[in-house]
Amino acid sequence: MLSLLTTRVHVAIVLPWILLTSAAYGQLPATRLGSVFPLSANPGQSIELSIGGVDLDDVQTLVFSHAGMTAKQKMAEPGPFDEGPQPVAGTFVVNIAGNVPIGRHEVRAVGKYGVSNPRTFFVTDLQCAQESEPNNENETATAIELPASVSGQLATAADTDLYQFTASAN
Repeated sequence: MLSLLTTRVHVAIVLPWILLTSAAYGQLPATRLGSVFPLSANPGQSIELSIGGVDLDDVQTLVFSHAGMTAKQKMAEPGPFDEGPQPVAGTFVVNIAGNVPIGRHEVRAVGKYGVSNPRTFFVTDLQCAQESEPNNENETATAIELPASVSGQLATAADTDLYQFTASAN
């Protein structure tokens, strides 16, 4: 009987110690920026930028690698039961100052799960053009004047985007 009692006492002492010292592992979500649209803008311009990715919960801020680039979340008119303008998820109004240098810049999203990975955003002196749907057929191809920086996005796996431009044979 004493042996059984001693075993129970050892288990009662050792088991909590094992449970308290073992590590519990868990993976928290991380904000991951997968896309920005459009990909480019001109110095001195203000554009509407949309973001896509994973775990973008409560993203209210975009941070750029140049201080002359700032973003504010786009606001929509209030609905009948809203008090004041409402934020549009994943859409920002970006202002590019006139002194921002031409080239690549990084953009990151800041949200509930931290700061995201960077995505490239271009500041260019070329005309910036965006696709406009529908542009899946030759008759509805988006017209582009060259030279230009063109931003497009595929809405579905089967989406095709066609562009139309004039080029010389030389």
